Amino acid sequence: SLMGIEGIAASVYFRAFGKMFRRDLQFEKRQRRPARDPVNALLSFGYVLITNEMLSVICSIGFEPYIGYLHGVDYGRPSLALDMIEEFRHSIIDRFTLFMVNNQILDVDDFDDKGEEGFYLRDEPKKNYFVQFERYMNREVENNITMEKKTYRNLFRSQAHKLMDTILKDEYYEPFSAND
Repeated sequence: SLMGIEGIAASVYFRAFGKMFRRDLQFEKRQRRPARDPVNALLSFGYVLITNEMLSVICSIGFEPYIGYLHGVDYGRPSLALDMIEEFRHSIIDRFTLFMVNNQILDVDDFDDKGEEGFYLRDEPKKNYFVQFERYMNREVENNITMEKKTYRNLFRSQAHKLMDTILKDEYYEPFSAND
């Protein structure tokens, strides 16, 4: 039943999210595998990037990344990394995607439509995406728990250590939420 509630909430969220785009690139609904429009391609690409970063963090502190608490076990799926990025996806990638589109850093000409394979960011715009992504990931944001300013990468590490303390010391786990 939790998955059903999450699905309904995601549908409502993404409907509202689509109304935030002010430029040529528009968004109607979340579609993955393959992404059927440029915005979905950006969301998927960004989610993969932060999942891989979280995967590195949780492996570096000794977690088994394939056993999660929200995502079920599926061969080759880093369920724990996917679980851990749930609290960051919207505050990082969704906002970053809005920033890239609404500030016209990327537009429809920056994508290839490969038909059944979906939309893909072209090579030159992808380089620009990475430059902007690095700036975004390294900017300091206020941690809702400690009120300290930390980069998103440092927040990943902090949250992974909090999960470890929750498991080993039975301490309360408080998820990150953006204050800005």
